[in-house]
Amino acid sequence: ANGASTAYVAQKLGLETACTPTGVKHLHPKAEEFDVGIYFEANGHGTAVFSDAALTSIDAALASTPPGSDAAAALCELRALTAAINPAVGDALSGILVVEAVLRSKGWGMEEW
Repeated sequence: ANGASTAYVAQKLGLETACTPTGVKHLHPKAEEFDVGIYFEANGHGTAVFSDAALTSIDAALASTPPGSDAAAALCELRALTAAINPAVGDALSGILVVEAVLRSKGWGMEEW
């Protein structure tokens, strides 16, 4: 939604970013070009989308990981995250639930966030 957040994601986190004209009709198709595409607009619309290839990779890694291991637990959480996020544009309820799950997983409250 602003240049500072885009710069932070690109420069500090080292993640690829893409810019489009304003509007979900432009953002959503661009997000679908990535294995994991995430976008949010200043007006609250946004979501995360996962490619079939990304989901297949997660499932394959989970199938080849020893049950009960830390890696298996992390992969289960990641797979659950992909199911919890509703790729429907602007679904704020699923977004809030995912934020709550991430905060709980990290042991964070509102102050730490």
